[in-house]
Amino acid sequence: MDELTTTPNNTDGDQIFTITHPFHPLSGQQFFLVYQRNTWGEPRVGFLDPLTGGIRSIPTAWTDLATDDPFVVQAAGRAIVRLVDLQALVSLLDDLTNQLQLEAKHIIVSPNDFSLNESERGER
Repeated sequence: MDELTTTPNNTDGDQIFTITHPFHPLSGQQFFLVYQRNTWGEPRVGFLDPLTGGIRSIPTAWTDLATDDPFVVQAAGRAIVRLVDLQALVSLLDDLTNQLQLEAKHIIVSPNDFSLNESERGER
């Protein structure tokens, strides 16, 4: 039988999780798990927002419910970036370089742009 997407995965009791993302304003705080499912294209957890009383969701990767990244485990501190991240950075830098080159072609510079007039040289 198919389970509804609003049904929590753990129905044996209350499951508590901790937000572990260092820059999240609720980092270090624990919450009761309301649901755990794929939404917005990624695994997310739902919890009651203490300020609004409404249900809020965050990526599971930002909690202690996340599984360890296989790359991080295998690298064991020997690598600071993943290949896919380096490839994304190269692509971003290529796009930025192309954009700057296009903008530079539209800039017209004349020799007068670099000469100082008498007031700028301090001559009166």
